[in-house]
Amino acid sequence: MNPSGTTRTDEQLVGDALERRLEELLQQDRFPAPAGFQPGASVSVDAASAEADPNAFWADQARTLHWDRPRGTRRVLLGG
Repeated sequence: MNPSGTTRTDEQLVGDALERRLEELLQQDRFPAPAGFQPGASVSVDAASAEADPNAFWADQARTLHWDRPRGTRRVLLGG
């Protein structure tokens, strides 16, 4: 146990240090991608355009996928 009252082995946090770290993470809106993730990603994201018009961004992403039917060829009505 170290002076702060936590036990730390092999970079594992426990006790008060773990609680502080979890609180820090809860305050974050975004997390960086792990090293090596982006080169293997199938989608490259232009964050500015995605935030400016999310519907257009996701419509563009949907067009890159294979669909049995193009969007809009069949409509499903919800509600009464």
